[in-house]
Amino acid sequence: MPDVSPTDAQRPATGRRSPERGLRASGAFRAAGLAGDLRPAAPPVPRQPTPPGAWLTAVGASGLAIWLMATWGPFFAKNAFVPAALAIVLTLIWGRWGPNLLAIALTVPATLWYLVEPIGSFAVSDGGALVRLAITLGMILFGAYIAWKLRRTESEARAREEWLLQSEQRYRMLLEQASDAIVVAEPATGTVLLANSRMHELLGYGRDEMVGRSGAIFFDAEELRAAPIRWAEVERAKVLVTERTLVRKDGSRFHAELASRLTDDGLVQTIVRDISERRAAERQLRAERDLLDGILETSTAAIVVIEPAGRILFANRRAEEILGLSRAQITERDYSAPEWRHTAYDGGPWPDEQQPFRRVISTGEPVFDVRHAIEWPDGTRRYLSVNGIPLRSADGGIRAVVFTVDDLTEEVLAQRALQASQERLEQVTAAMPGVVFQLRWEPEGGYRWTYVSRRAAEILGRTPDQLLAQGEPDWRRVHPDDLPAVRDTMQAALAQFAAWSLEFRTERAPGEWRWLRGSAIPQRDPGGAVTWNGIFLDVTDQKRLEENFLQAQKMESLGRLAGGVAHDFNNILTVIRGNAEMLLAALGEGDLRREEAQEVVRAAERASALTRQLLLLSRKQVVAPAEVALNALVGGIERMLHRVLGEDVTLVTRLDPAVGAVRADLSQLEQVLLNLAVNARAAMPEGGTLPIRTERVARAGGEAAAIIVTDTGVGMDATTAAHIFEPFFTTK
Repeated sequence: MPDVSPTDAQRPATGRRSPERGLRASGAFRAAGLAGDLRPAAPPVPRQPTPPGAWLTAVGASGLAIWLMATWGPFFAKNAFVPAALAIVLTLIWGRWGPNLLAIALTVPATLWYLVEPIGSFAVSDGGALVRLAITLGMILFGAYIAWKLRRTESEARAREEWLLQSEQRYRMLLEQASDAIVVAEPATGTVLLANSRMHELLGYGRDEMVGRSGAIFFDAEELRAAPIRWAEVERAKVLVTERTLVRKDGSRFHAELASRLTDDGLVQTIVRDISERRAAERQLRAERDLLDGILETSTAAIVVIEPAGRILFANRRAEEILGLSRAQITERDYSAPEWRHTAYDGGPWPDEQQPFRRVISTGEPVFDVRHAIEWPDGTRRYLSVNGIPLRSADGGIRAVVFTVDDLTEEVLAQRALQASQERLEQVTAAMPGVVFQLRWEPEGGYRWTYVSRRAAEILGRTPDQLLAQGEPDWRRVHPDDLPAVRDTMQAALAQFAAWSLEFRTERAPGEWRWLRGSAIPQRDPGGAVTWNGIFLDVTDQKRLEENFLQAQKMESLGRLAGGVAHDFNNILTVIRGNAEMLLAALGEGDLRREEAQEVVRAAERASALTRQLLLLSRKQVVAPAEVALNALVGGIERMLHRVLGEDVTLVTRLDPAVGAVRADLSQLEQVLLNLAVNARAAMPEGGTLPIRTERVARAGGEAAAIIVTDTGVGMDATTAAHIFEPFFTTK
């Protein structure tokens, strides 16, 4: 479509030629705006055979002329060449050389024979007749040539017309099937002479609505008024390409690219392409490029592009900040510039093959989070994390390597400072006798550990890592009897925002309960969460000492009581023993009552030993250890044990001959065996077996002797077993 100015569009249309006539006359329709080398040359005129009718006409007309000459000779005497001329003229109608020459060859000799003196011969006696003959032949030949030329011109015209028709149909098909919109117009007026189907589809106009109208109606008027294109520009340029806003019939607008050129006959042919999508894509691409530029410029990571040879091609603003150079200075350097010494984080050497750039180039694979440092000549060091990915060309080769570099200097220094602080904290907490902790309470999330010192494994039975990974405290490890108090006191302290302190039991290992004293001070943050900063002390040993102290106090009171009772009881035993010994002395050796009297004496002696134990408990009797043969001890007390156990309990003794003697208080050992036997009988109400054995055992500090007493009774529960060493304890 021609790009016309408003002035061109307003020129009067008088004297305009019709679009179709102008196109046919100029040949622009044949070219349809296509390149000139695509237009075929005019076809050659084909050589056509002489039709049979031409030969028949030559023969018939010549025969008729000869008959007239032979029959009416005198009549044609003055006009001797009239019959021949008539025959030749009739033949000339066909415009063929062959029939014309045949007619001449037949009629001219006949004229000489019949009509030119002397009659009856081919001789010419009259010079005037010879001149007339020559003139007649010349005219006949000229007429034959003219007829042949006319016939040939007519054939050429017919062939060219047919060629034009075919060319018109061919190029109309090309024009209509073209994917681009094509329009041809007069440059002087802007009148549209031709538009293909694509042009009609593009603008929404019918054929009758577009052809014959000014092309100015298809342009945005304001844009055309502001920037008209003069035809001189089209004449100067081989092809003038412009972009314009076109208006469809429905008023909608779109961006179009117009490629205009002058045709050989002075018309303007324009190829119109809808570039709305391209413009939209360009805008999107431009927006994406602007976005990318913005990302590159505002990225917190440095972005550097390096070619395979090592030269830096691009660096963003963050790279300038990290490297301390301008972009121009950066792009003047290579990746391995000596000003940048690559080191490990600790300042040690960093092998060249470990550098991210070398790894990407050598392997062709990306690298991620490669951490190393760069050191400047002044000793300044930056700690970097580098990611690199290769950019490949169409043939698969590496065209460049793109790196993103994060500056971790502040993070590394902060981590080192934090690590140093944590080490100092660990040193302090390791020297403390308890577990230092931080327990965070959040309104929506409950409690969770945020810090636990190393002694947690020793005191709580779990490592700090286990507790921190667990998050929430394991309340199941608190003794069920103490758990309500723990929760209630913490809730009360949280409500009052006051310090918390409590002693409770926790399970360090299955079945192993430890007493802890917990103390903590709350600290509230702006979000409402509370952090308890506190310590757990293991007070189990202290608790045991307190219990032992109380037990000692109780034992001291019991000892005082036992001492008083022992003195009184010993006085009574003295009377009993004295009378029994007197009775024993009064009885003869054969008296049957002597055995009972001896038993009374032995019972008094054992009772006296019991009083000695009471006095020992009260610290008023000194233990009197002596060498005691264990086997003799067991054998001596066996008879008494049979009486104590009764008939339902079987006493079995196994004595090791090598057990030997030990240094001990005989009365205490006898009392222990007696007490064990009595307890065993109580544990076997329906009878059983009581094995007692002695054996020699090995100890770390040397050899020892053991008396082992077992029974087949019901045994003791945990509560009873906890009190078995308490004096005067009994379950009865």
